[in-house]
Amino acid sequence: MNLTEVNNQFIPRKGPGLIERVNPAPHSTISIMNLDNEESLFILDGLSSEVWKKIDGKKNLEKIKQEMLKEKKLPDRFSKDVDQLICDLKKEKLIE
Repeated sequence: MNLTEVNNQFIPRKGPGLIERVNPAPHSTISIMNLDNEESLFILDGLSSEVWKKIDGKKNLEKIKQEMLKEKKLPDRFSKDVDQLICDLKKEKLIE
């Protein structure tokens, strides 16, 4: 998936074989390991970790973005940043 293929109707769901750990505040990072690739360890923080927490396999990308915009003021490029994150997560097989 590349950035031009990102669609707000896409419903992301976390991929199989993942182990995740939500690290406590103040950092609130999320560590993710894909068991199919022993060399993969991903650390999400900030906006990325907030998006990850909202991925439940039920909400589409548009709904995730709307929820986040209701929760806090976000920069103008927020939507593009989320789209790029979705591309990256898909590329790394963290979402389907």
